[in-house]
Formats: sequence, structure tokens, C-alpha cells
Amino acid sequence: MKRRLAFFLLPLPFLLVLTSRAETPALGLEQVLSADTRLLVFSPHPDDATLGAGGLIQHVLQVGGAVEVVYMTSGDGYPEGIRAKDHILQPTAQDFRAYGVLRQDEALHALATLGVQKREVIFLGFPDRGLCAILRHYWADKPPYYMSPYTLEDRPPLGDVLLPHTEYDGGDLKREVRHPPQSGWLDEWGRLKGDHPSLSL
Repeated sequence: MKRRLAFFLLPLPFLLVLTSRAETPALGLEQVLSADTRLLVFSPHPDDATLGAGGLIQHVLQVGGAVEVVYMTSGDGYPEGIRAKDHILQPTAQDFRAYGVLRQDEALHALATLGVQKREVIFLGFPDRGLCAILRHYWADKPPYYMSPYTLEDRPPLGDVLLPHTEYDGGDLKREVRHPPQSGWLDEWGRLKGDHPSLSL
């Protein structure tokens, strides 16, 4: 029997959800992981997947299971990081966009260290520090869309878009998250639970 794990990164505690087609009694993690394990990690920012689920990712891969990681944002709305890295006191929109690309590269490198291949990673490119605002005030799939105060964009970078005509609004965020990653795992979970608390759609 195939077991599917979904890992949604929330503030604390982290939530681990085991789904299965058959009713099963409560099991310890060591009894759950096998070559049939499929783990899907939703991460609000590029560092959250490895910080919050790195050990679990490594264990799943060690037993021959499969892992996919979906990053909601690229972590581009972090002025303190740009100031520390590049010593830029007043970052521009281009600085924030470049920082998001850097953070994506760092995330890919960290996941590769754990054994996750690039083809198993998806960046949705939604605005860092903007997910709550999108879900509260920009739910409708119509203008005006949420505009990132950092990147000055109202849509994900073209390289991150899974579905055409995706803008920074709640409807498109939900469509992108529900769009099956590589393997269509989301079909069995229906509504998702969990920028940290904004991952619940």
C-alpha cells in the first residue's frame, strides 16, 4: 500500500499529515517510512523546507521514497538580507528580484545536499511577505492584483509560473497550488492546510 506524506510548514509546531487509501492505526514515523513513501513539502520561503523538514526529507530518501518540494515564495522581500549580503542601504526592485534568484539557487543547493533533484522542486514565485495580504484582500482573479512593495511586480516571474495568466491574487494562488506538481499528489488532499499560516487555502 502506497503511503503519501504531506508536510506543510507552519510557525510551530510543524504539521505532518499521512494519507493513505485504507484506514490504518496510528503509526510511529519509523513504521511509516518505506520505499513507497511519497513526501510533498510546502514551504513558504526557500530556507523553510530544509530547516523545518530537512531531516524528514533525508530519511524518506534514505529508505528509497520520493520527495517533492513546493516553495510558495522566493524569499525576495528581505531587505535585511540584501543589506547584509550586498551592503545596499536602499535596495531597488531589481535588487530584490536578484535576491530572490539567489535564494532559489541556495535552496536548490541545500536540497541537492539532501539528495533532492532539481526536477523535484517547484518555485511558485508568489510575493514574499505578501501571501497573507493576497488571501485577505486580493482573493478575486481580477485587477487590481497585489503589488509586491519589494519587487514591484504583480505576478510571478515567467520561469516560476505553472499555469498561464497567473497574477498575485488568491484565486491564482489556489490554482497554482492545486496544479499537480510532477506526480499529481494534491488530488487526494482536497483543501490544503497551511507565508507560514497563509499556506491554508
